[in-house]
Amino acid sequence: MKISKRMSAGREYYRVACLYGRHADTGASFMFRPTSGDAPQLHPDSPDTPAPHEAALALETTGAVPEAKPVEGHLALKRGVWRYTCVPGLHELRLHTVLRERLTAALPGVNDAVTLWPMSDTYDHRIEVKGPDGSTHVFTVDVKDYTHGRVLAESLHRNDGDKGGAEWLVVPDHRADQIPLLTVTCHQYGMKAATMTNFAQMVCRSAGVAWS
Repeated sequence: MKISKRMSAGREYYRVACLYGRHADTGASFMFRPTSGDAPQLHPDSPDTPAPHEAALALETTGAVPEAKPVEGHLALKRGVWRYTCVPGLHELRLHTVLRERLTAALPGVNDAVTLWPMSDTYDHRIEVKGPDGSTHVFTVDVKDYTHGRVLAESLHRNDGDKGGAEWLVVPDHRADQIPLLTVTCHQYGMKAATMTNFAQMVCRSAGVAWS
């Protein structure tokens, strides 16, 4: 969380918000005024809401306003672990949960169709479903959350594609502007790129399951 000082009508106040911009935009951002002695009271900003077709895979918030806590007695993840493991891991878990719920609800007995972090996290998801005609569809997926699509594309070039051999490169919905570049880059290595919602919708269509 980052704390920044603001001024309004000659009075100072502070904003505390998640360093990951998307989290701040969708709920992890609060205002407070300085106090002497007592913990400050946090007031939520007005968060953005996801587009209706992306709502199913949006990260959920409780809506509760957290209490300010003293620094003493609390720990935080190192920035690298937080940004490159924890933050993208939330999207990986959300995609796994939603796809498993949708497929299981429509197709009882397919609990093992969506595997999270298979083969010691070689890639993030392995999804195997049968289509209405009996054909089998297998999707191997890596979820990537890079601030800059160009950096992700360069990583693909260095590794001659995905290091774990995933067929699909999936990015969070708010990274949709990266898809044109990633589509071109992935094509060179026999891969495909998609946003989380577009990918999940395609998997459901392959299984004959309605998305909405």
